[in-house]
Amino acid sequence: MRVIFIGLVCSSLGCAVRTGSGALSASNVPMAEGYMPKTRMKQTACSWRVMGLIPVGDQTRASELQARMARGSSGITDIVIENQNVNALLFSANCVTVSATPVTTGVDNG
Repeated sequence: MRVIFIGLVCSSLGCAVRTGSGALSASNVPMAEGYMPKTRMKQTACSWRVMGLIPVGDQTRASELQARMARGSSGITDIVIENQNVNALLFSANCVTVSATPVTTGVDNG
């Protein structure tokens, strides 16, 4: 739904979309041998600004998305963070997507 909205606004007002800038990490905590991976997760959060200045809605960071993924597990591994920016005349959006695999070990870190 978000992609369709951005597409409609961009086609009518004109805008620039930039995809790129990302990061990779092995894990958020030191991993011992014998950890058990769970199902890979993917979460996206966007922060919107009117006229590039006035924030609209919550401003979720990549670290907050990682913390959500790590709940109920010992940590997360194989972390990939992607960033996408959309700039138009009336609004701008910065979307962050975090993909990671939660893992459990015999020792609970949380």
